[in-house]
Amino acid sequence: MGKDREFRRLHEAYEDGHGDALLVGPIADVLRQEAVWAELPDDIEQKIMRELTRSNDNIVPMRRRARSFEMTPRRRVGLVAASTALLGLAASLTVVSLDGDQVSGRRTELTASAPADKSHADVLVRDTPSGVEIKMDFRGLPPAPAGSYYEGWVKGDRGMVAIGTFHLRDGRKNVILWSGVELADYPTMTVTLQKEGGGPASSGNVVLSGRAPENANS
Repeated sequence: MGKDREFRRLHEAYEDGHGDALLVGPIADVLRQEAVWAELPDDIEQKIMRELTRSNDNIVPMRRRARSFEMTPRRRVGLVAASTALLGLAASLTVVSLDGDQVSGRRTELTASAPADKSHADVLVRDTPSGVEIKMDFRGLPPAPAGSYYEGWVKGDRGMVAIGTFHLRDGRKNVILWSGVELADYPTMTVTLQKEGGGPASSGNVVLSGRAPENANS
């Protein structure tokens, strides 16, 4: 059928590698239904007006018949494109809503210990019922070499507490670490480079450091 060829062509046009084509399929299924494209009776306007005037005698009849709208292939493509755009907007709004809890957290930054090193981390701290979630987004920090790993720490007058390990070798530049202690009592945050088999203590090789956000856990 002509409509099937039209939608196959539209489907191929949206296959750009970003997943847009997946949105077109459900829309196309709806638009393929015969009822969507059914011809309206020529006297539809008069029938509507008769029904309306039964309940309200003061309605003024339309003086000019509305111009007929022909669903051309171009308009059909435009309708699908507009529907796809609306679905994309809805998806983006959902993402914003889901990220809202994280945006409400407190922010800080870790910077490199060596003056010539430009690596740093944007840190987002969020209190949860399970502990303190610490999300770190790194810039310029290379993957840990083979046989080594990075470890996060929080420090204070009561000592030092490890908050997790990572390596960044899979191309990702963000990690989520967890603290079971209150950052108000452990306000210094560091990242060290550790050697495998070197034991649980800090190596002392600090690559990034900074302060916990103000009012953390207070």
